[in-house]
Amino acid sequence: MEEDKGDNSCPRMYGNLFKYHWRGIIMFLAPVMLLPLVVPNYEKPLRCLYVFLLLSIYWLAGVVPLYATGILPIVLMPFMGILDSDEICKQYFTVPLAMYIGGVMVGLSSESCNLSGQIALGLLSFIGVSPRRVVLALILTTGFISMWMQNTITTAIMLPIAKAILEEFEVNGLRTREDKKPNQEEEDRGATHLATGYYLAIAYAATIGGCATLLGSATNFATKGMYENLFPNTTDYIHFPKAMAYNIPWVIVALFLLYFSLSITHFGLFRPKGETAAALSGFAKSSKDVAEVVKVKLENIGGMNIHKTQVLILCVVLVMALTFRSPEFMQGWGDALNKYNFILGATPVIAIVLLLFYLPANYNYLKYCGGKGPFPNNPTPPLLSWKYVNNNFPWGIIFIMGSGFGITKAYMDTGLSHWLSGKLSYLEGIPVPVLQLFAIFIGVFFTMFTMNVAAANVAIPIVAEMARNAKTHPINLIYPAGLACSISFLFPISTPPNALVAKEAKIGAKKMFLAGLMPTFMTMALIFVNSVSVHYLLYPDAKEFPDWATLPEK
Repeated sequence: MEEDKGDNSCPRMYGNLFKYHWRGIIMFLAPVMLLPLVVPNYEKPLRCLYVFLLLSIYWLAGVVPLYATGILPIVLMPFMGILDSDEICKQYFTVPLAMYIGGVMVGLSSESCNLSGQIALGLLSFIGVSPRRVVLALILTTGFISMWMQNTITTAIMLPIAKAILEEFEVNGLRTREDKKPNQEEEDRGATHLATGYYLAIAYAATIGGCATLLGSATNFATKGMYENLFPNTTDYIHFPKAMAYNIPWVIVALFLLYFSLSITHFGLFRPKGETAAALSGFAKSSKDVAEVVKVKLENIGGMNIHKTQVLILCVVLVMALTFRSPEFMQGWGDALNKYNFILGATPVIAIVLLLFYLPANYNYLKYCGGKGPFPNNPTPPLLSWKYVNNNFPWGIIFIMGSGFGITKAYMDTGLSHWLSGKLSYLEGIPVPVLQLFAIFIGVFFTMFTMNVAAANVAIPIVAEMARNAKTHPINLIYPAGLACSISFLFPISTPPNALVAKEAKIGAKKMFLAGLMPTFMTMALIFVNSVSVHYLLYPDAKEFPDWATLPEK
């Protein structure tokens, strides 16, 4: 009997080992299983493919922290003779990365002085806060703010506002938190199905709004940087003004469609006799109470002072500087200073960041210029403190973006493009709209399993080679695929906004998956329609395959 017990426990033990340590198993098995790529043919393109596939597996499976995987190329590229240490390290501080760093810091300056919170509450108060309209108010407010600052920061700003509104709903009789289970802590109570809709409205709107401009999402900068790395001679760039013209129209439509989809799934639309619809209809009287909550929070933040005014002015100046640096429809200030486009987007962004550190938050010190005391012991603080940046900056994203730029650099330098070219030759002749739709599916598929920036690192080199072999302009496939990598509605792991609301509202993967299906397909459809219409208005030369996209001879 004892032997039988031992025999039965052995498979159970190994089953549990695999169940709880499968990531560790993949971490050690993946490099070994990929060895046939480089043994015995130790060719440079195959070595690059080995690194690319290994990083893809690590990112998609999440076997180690995503940021740790992001610095793996610094070790593998030089050791495997792909890129030397100097060349790979340069990819971790490129122009798009500098723009991303500066954009996040500008967003943090707005957050630190509560300017963004004041704008959010002001918009919320203006749009209206009845129980049904508050969803639309949250979506439009979050989407608008996310256009101008990183979607993660926007979500962090909007979450406390949504939480305060839902607490007011709860006080006035609308159940927003699940019943407490035995031995369950109060803070562990999850959001009800109704309240989950409010939280998801913030996460999804931040993601959609972040697609509108280069400042809104790290994926936008990753797409821009990898495209320019893969095609250094391109004449069609993803500039700040073009990104706005390209994306803002479909983003606005997507925000209203998000409201429509959440109304169906979480707020009882088309089900007037359902429990949710009845609860909301009977709760309309509380809108005055919620409006009062918004008003009180707005008053607590305070009015516009010199600190907020300076930050707002610098934000506006930054947007104008990026828009009119080289807008193409007219001579920009960058063109006037240097016709060879010597000043790129990173320069005005970092210039604004420096002003945030240089300019004082107030000018009280002026009253001491006459020499009368008593004098203060502490210096006047700047508009943005380095301590605040250091504590709140998402530093890890830099490593993921840098690794993507390193992959695309190696992709071209090693001849891997030539190698893949022969494998994808069958794509020639397939209609471009079909390929664009397929590229969008690739982006959405990869971002289901990993952070959207890492998904872009995997997807964009693939669709770039698809474009070459199909003899279509690379931007026709790369731009839609890059946007699709941002469409992260299905799982908490896909993007930081999802992770933030999942943690706050205790939303499980199954709930988020079901809620995200309709917004995912709606947004995919909008990106596709945009890629076959507005795309060619802004990139008229994209109808032809350019000479600079042809692979150079070996």
